[in-house]
Amino acid sequence: MTLEQAVRQALTERTSKAPLLADGQLDIARTVTRRVHRVRWVSTLAVAAAVIAIAVAGTLWLRSPRDPVASPISSAPVIAAQLVGDWNLNEVDVAGGQSATPPREVSLSFSDQGDVNAQLSCNAISSRFSIVDSNRLQTEQPGQSLLACDPLPGNQRAAWLLVDRGTKAIFTDHPVVEVTAKTLTITTAQVTLHYSRTK
Repeated sequence: MTLEQAVRQALTERTSKAPLLADGQLDIARTVTRRVHRVRWVSTLAVAAAVIAIAVAGTLWLRSPRDPVASPISSAPVIAAQLVGDWNLNEVDVAGGQSATPPREVSLSFSDQGDVNAQLSCNAISSRFSIVDSNRLQTEQPGQSLLACDPLPGNQRAAWLLVDRGTKAIFTDHPVVEVTAKTLTITTAQVTLHYSRTK
């Protein structure tokens, strides 16, 4: 018989039969009983806290970076075949909110043979391309014509310089590519170029 059971029996017998314990002893017994209950309550709380901690740790582990569901990539994978066709440049964005519209026609063409060509007014840049790391455009050493195009008005030169540099960066920066049926977005280290499909 445990101490708690003995105390309970003594209390029961004192009430129903005869006083087996003196008042002082009864007070001690009641104190012991309360302490036993308190110890059991604290133990129960400790066990519950441990279970909760284990559950939380498990949840955090499941959502850690090793879980691909918890770490989505920045854009959908791109298949080279999605790029095949002709694209016109609509706008160039620069970090900080600055943007420019091409003062002259600028286009980009991808062939199903793996060739990419950029037309910058009267000049062109050509190379071979592939998609790496699911959404990055990789090109070989490009070739470029260096014709003297007609000069632009002074108020268009800054925009053209931005367009020119951004287009050339497509062939050197391994930019990130995002493509839909009608739009193409290419993000280099410095600018983001927005194209629309023409063919």
